[in-house]
Amino acid sequence: MQELIKKVSSYQDEIGEKSVTIFVDSKLFKLVGGWQWDMACDSIYCSDVMFSLPENFIGTKGIIHPDDVISIHKNIYFHEAIGEGDTSDLQFRIITTYGEVKVLTGKKIQFVDKEQDAFLKDPVESFIKKSFKEADLLKENEELSLKQSISEFSEVINKSGSWFFNLATSESYYSDNYYRIFGLPPQSLNAQLYTFANFFHPLSIKH
Repeated sequence: MQELIKKVSSYQDEIGEKSVTIFVDSKLFKLVGGWQWDMACDSIYCSDVMFSLPENFIGTKGIIHPDDVISIHKNIYFHEAIGEGDTSDLQFRIITTYGEVKVLTGKKIQFVDKEQDAFLKDPVESFIKKSFKEADLLKENEELSLKQSISEFSEVINKSGSWFFNLATSESYYSDNYYRIFGLPPQSLNAQLYTFANFFHPLSIKH
């Protein structure tokens, strides 16, 4: 049985080799050599920064373990200082998108500079744009929340309420103070066009 497993393993090594692609220090590298890991995949993509990993990549994706980033940086430094002819053994951990910590072990690993793939034109720029977009959205939500608070406070002071009806969707909305005017807890009734019709005196309704 063990001999059969060895033959299958040897056959798999012959038909295809494992590969690791990493994005570190704003550069993309392919790490070639003999790789071993405990995962059902032949390709791994990982990075030292948090950003949206490429969706079209076939394989396991993850973030380089924070404690192993320095080791990766040192290997890149030696690669750039000595050249592509230098090879070394390498072992580091990644945290997969499933939150699992996996160990990657490589023998005679070589760092090869790689052009930005189509699925990863500029991950840093994308990450920065996404961060700015999220910050703008957060600021916009805070401003809307502040405006709503001011409006609600003004209605309480003036003992007034507001409502609207969307002709296109037939959706209705009544402000919290609209409910308070009729002695009801805010949003205690389903908002419909005629929700408060029964609260008005018949003589006050013009036909």
